[in-house]
Amino acid sequence: MAATSRANTVSTTISQADTLHHPTASGASPPKPESEFETFLRTFKHEAEINKKTMQDWEATTVHHVKAVIDAIQQKHMSNKRQQYMKRLEVFVVNMESFGEVIQVFLNSTDYLAFVWGPMKFMLMTACSYTEAFNSLLDAYLQIGELLPQLESYQQHCISNSYMCTVLSLMYKDILEFHAAALKHFRKPMWKKLFVAVWSGFLVKLREIMQKMERHKHLIESQASIVQFEEAQRFRETVEANFREIREQFVRQKWPDVHRWLSPYNSSLQQRNCERAKGDSPGSGQWLVKHSQFKDWYDPVYCLKPLLWLNGIPGAGKTTLTSTVIDSLPTLCDPTPICLAYFYCKDGDPNRNSFVAIARGLLSQLLRGNPDLLLQLYDKGNLKSGEAILSDAQTAKELLEVALDSSVKPTYIIIDGIDECQDRQERKLITSWFSEQVNKLPREDFGDLRCLLVSRRDGPAIKDLGMLPSIELRPVDTRDDIRNYLTAWGRKIEEKYGPLDSKAYPLVDTIMAATQGMFLFAKLAVLFLYDLDTREHLLKNIHPGHFPDEIGKMYDRILARIFKDDAPPPKQKAISRLLSLLVCARRPLRWYEIQGFFAFDPDDENQPVDHEGRKLRDDPTELCLSLVEWHPDNSVQLVHPTARDHLVRHGEYVAEHLAEYEMSEQVLAFLNSPGMDHESLKMADIRDLVRKGYYSFLDYSVAYWAMHLQAIAAARSKLDGTKFEELTDLVSVFIDSHWMKRNDETEVQTSTTMGQKLAPFSQLDCFPKFVQAVSYSRKQLGIHGKGPSSDEVLNLWQLTMSIRTIQEQLAGDQEEMNTLGAFYGSNYFKCPRVNCIRFHEGYSSADDRDRHVNKHERPFSCGIPDCFMAMVGYTTERALQKHLFELHGLDPGANVEFPSPPKEGPGTKQKAEGVFKCSECPRRFTRKFNLTNHMRTHQNSKPFACRFATCGKRFTRSDDRVRHEAIHEIGEGRKTFVCFGMLDNGTTWGCKKSFKRADKLRAHFNNQIGRQCRAPLHSNQERTAHGPSEGGPQPVASPGTLSLYESHASASETHVVRQETDIEMSDAEWQKLLESMVDLGEADSDMDGTKSEDPIGVQR
Repeated sequence: MAATSRANTVSTTISQADTLHHPTASGASPPKPESEFETFLRTFKHEAEINKKTMQDWEATTVHHVKAVIDAIQQKHMSNKRQQYMKRLEVFVVNMESFGEVIQVFLNSTDYLAFVWGPMKFMLMTACSYTEAFNSLLDAYLQIGELLPQLESYQQHCISNSYMCTVLSLMYKDILEFHAAALKHFRKPMWKKLFVAVWSGFLVKLREIMQKMERHKHLIESQASIVQFEEAQRFRETVEANFREIREQFVRQKWPDVHRWLSPYNSSLQQRNCERAKGDSPGSGQWLVKHSQFKDWYDPVYCLKPLLWLNGIPGAGKTTLTSTVIDSLPTLCDPTPICLAYFYCKDGDPNRNSFVAIARGLLSQLLRGNPDLLLQLYDKGNLKSGEAILSDAQTAKELLEVALDSSVKPTYIIIDGIDECQDRQERKLITSWFSEQVNKLPREDFGDLRCLLVSRRDGPAIKDLGMLPSIELRPVDTRDDIRNYLTAWGRKIEEKYGPLDSKAYPLVDTIMAATQGMFLFAKLAVLFLYDLDTREHLLKNIHPGHFPDEIGKMYDRILARIFKDDAPPPKQKAISRLLSLLVCARRPLRWYEIQGFFAFDPDDENQPVDHEGRKLRDDPTELCLSLVEWHPDNSVQLVHPTARDHLVRHGEYVAEHLAEYEMSEQVLAFLNSPGMDHESLKMADIRDLVRKGYYSFLDYSVAYWAMHLQAIAAARSKLDGTKFEELTDLVSVFIDSHWMKRNDETEVQTSTTMGQKLAPFSQLDCFPKFVQAVSYSRKQLGIHGKGPSSDEVLNLWQLTMSIRTIQEQLAGDQEEMNTLGAFYGSNYFKCPRVNCIRFHEGYSSADDRDRHVNKHERPFSCGIPDCFMAMVGYTTERALQKHLFELHGLDPGANVEFPSPPKEGPGTKQKAEGVFKCSECPRRFTRKFNLTNHMRTHQNSKPFACRFATCGKRFTRSDDRVRHEAIHEIGEGRKTFVCFGMLDNGTTWGCKKSFKRADKLRAHFNNQIGRQCRAPLHSNQERTAHGPSEGGPQPVASPGTLSLYESHASASETHVVRQETDIEMSDAEWQKLLESMVDLGEADSDMDGTKSEDPIGVQR
């Protein structure tokens, strides 16, 4: 293993092929035949990295050994009843024997063919136990063998023309190239897992070899002249150049898809942050490089301890030290080439706090210089995973194992901040899995994989990692680094405030005495001192008797300065709100999202969102000093987990339950605001609001409203009654405003478990609906969330899609983008699934977003080049396998609780009456804002009038009116929805059952009977997709379509009908199916030679 993995890839192009001399018309003397063959053989031995034992085995291999192996394999397959057609090898063996007889005349030796028979024997023996690989190898030998000329017929021509020796040597080179390229795959320890993906790349190389061999064969069989030979040489140069570009492009084209599938956190951002921080203390961490335990771990040649645990107290500088190791390793290991991958975990960031997140980050780095791994990830992720983003832990394990095995050795993996993965099972999985990968290596490969795991020294870490060699960061270890850091900052402070008397005000010594080995304390201290207003304040704060002596007191000192007495109360309130927001946010917030939070005031009815009037004019580091960090990706986070712990534990400036309350109140008030009224808003209204930055906080509110309300329910006992009643008002209006009215026709089903969790809200009249809405939101936010659909209980997804449509339209105007960037960032093209990181991060182009969304909706893609289903994909693996078998002849080998009916619970206390009473109904509210929102349900209650002249009935919502109008249309015989249609051959499909509503027809198509109804249509459309017969009848299409939700599917997706009929239809397929349907009456009248006036299915 170690020998075969010393390079990233094995180049299969022998670079000196085209520099060989050959006879020319001018009479230049030909080279010795041995020199050409020897050059190619020597290069093959080097490229194939043949060890001494293998060299000896292959040198002794003859064609008789190969035939014996073929016979043994055939006998074994027959006994197992899994025979392969091994006669495919015959043409290669026979023609190669003839080739050997001819070159023996030139070279007076048959040794050169040993390095054809040896690799062939090895690969047949290796692949014979894996059917797909063995079949592919036999096919390859058949294709190569058919391009070998039968040299016995042209032996005299070859002997009498010396330049033909060069042709034979080039054919020999082509065969060696074929074996070198194939050996690269079959000699990998995990070649079976890589085979399917990597062999597709090998086929590109095979086509190049075959094209060159075909030319050589023609030269021999046509008994070519010297002029033709020279022309063939130029052709060979062109072919090799073209295929080099094709191979590079083949790999290059896969990279964007793989990167989208991984969507990794870019750890280099954190690495650069650490490098900037170390700029004040160059040489920091060099003590670790000299540590004996560390030397035993990193030594590239003699590794004694491949696993190492670096640990210390919180704030000791572990992350900075980790960055030093990452910077130093390549230099320490020089000249030995190494592979290095690293990851920085972060609490509260879903993209950085789990095993899968770590795997995605490491895989993205291990891909560099490893095209085989790239192809494997493309095959596993883009074609077969069924995921738009790698989310399955088992898949992540398998791919990471393959990546570690196929990378350059030694491979160094460094993971910092394992303790920031708060889920106990995640921490255990991370530590146990990487330890297992190291420990399972055989003795001869000991040291090929090294892992450095970094965390605080707490109970779980000691339990998981206590048995490993470890280095504990002690104050004595980091003392010199901290002193150097403080000395550098001391010079900056003196430059700002003037020289300090080192005896009266020993700044460095004072801070050193209090750090207790914590780099974080030193950082907070110098930033705090540097930001003081005057020299007098500086001197007062660095007085030895006045300086804080532990991290908690340092936080208190910073908070006291932030909330100083002379600070205006509005500013203090803004800072308190900002800290509260950072404490309870469920993911890192961008600065423009935070500004959107502050810009919204629910009590301002005239202008609820006002960025110009309410946005924070100071940046977060000016407001909160060193308590927060503003990162290059525009996210704002607390400086360290200990900062959040301190704020929550002490509660003087941030009370966690009040922070959750304010977040819940703000989120619900925003979702209840006029700009989120789906029924009354027009697209022009949305466009105006988008331009004003109204929706800066939309993504977070839509995704996390339910999580915050769950937190409030858990903390109900800490909230006073008034605040909770105000929140219940908001919940009531929220459900009234956003509940999908069609759900009123079906019984509300609630989850017993979720109902118990939300019991404090049980006095709500809409409690069953509320429980169902929260259950559905949490389901969509979880790993099993399926994205927007017409089955959702709330209309938030519809409004979100409308808003994003406008944002995308405006993004096409550079001038608009310059303005909107301050409100929404730069990525306007976002995934519609709330459980996807791209829901809020988005993409910079619609094409990237569409390809990503397509992976959600049709994640199983055909991997056959140029297949029309390679871009479109299938919704299930079963459908893909059916496609591969029928079209290509290939035969590829979270439980979510469903809500149960509500149970009658014990009586709850009566809700306090609100002071704001509705004039149209008995409802009361505790805040005027909630009453105002509620009144809109009355004021806008009947803006939709029935469009039939004989009826004057009015309705609150358009879908209520449409449902009503269907009664008129059915009564007049004008409209219904029928399971029926015409096929190309004039026959019909469907059971002719009619429905009053389109969604009922769709439900029919999704049940067992309906699937049988539409089976003939699928077969018809599959034939059409592969080309309709000339002059054949065309399908009859209804001129009308229904207004249904359209996903971000690409255009190519909307016209390909999937082959399976045993699963539910997507929106795009439903739309396509409607287009192929005809009105039952129309079809009947067509058969009678008459035409009906009004086709069914037209939505007016």
